[in-house]
Amino acid sequence: MSLTLSFPQFPQFTINIHKLASVKNGQDLRAKLLAGEPTHNFAFINAQTVVSVEQLSAAIYRAILDYTGDRIRTRTLHSECIFALSPTQNIVDALKRYGIQDDSEDLIVVKVIEDGKDDPAYDLSVVEGEEVTVSDDELQKTANIALIKKVSKGTMK
Repeated sequence: MSLTLSFPQFPQFTINIHKLASVKNGQDLRAKLLAGEPTHNFAFINAQTVVSVEQLSAAIYRAILDYTGDRIRTRTLHSECIFALSPTQNIVDALKRYGIQDDSEDLIVVKVIEDGKDDPAYDLSVVEGEEVTVSDDELQKTANIALIKKVSKGTMK
């Protein structure tokens, strides 16, 4: 159900992508994420803002590229993945628009694991929701084109 990616240029990273539907604890997740809970070390992405695996992969690749080049602009690699989805350079705005919301019911959860630095075992049970398959078809079911145009601030035609 989850999707595991790796990039040939960055063999030290393993990326696990999960999509969860019917999430019931979005507000709690967001609060614990903002509080820096170590059990919430994920990129929690509003699934309404993503239309394809390619879009998500490109953002993750850019985040890892910036991370390995010591050029990240956010505090963590996971928040950099969310920031990389945004066409703007405003970090707070990007996290607010593309990240988890209190009322998020559909989430994409990204876990980037770096060999030797991160524990490859992680607990996704912090999210109260139903895991579904990660695919373009599944992402397009929850993508909200009107919202995507709004959060992209008219950069999409």
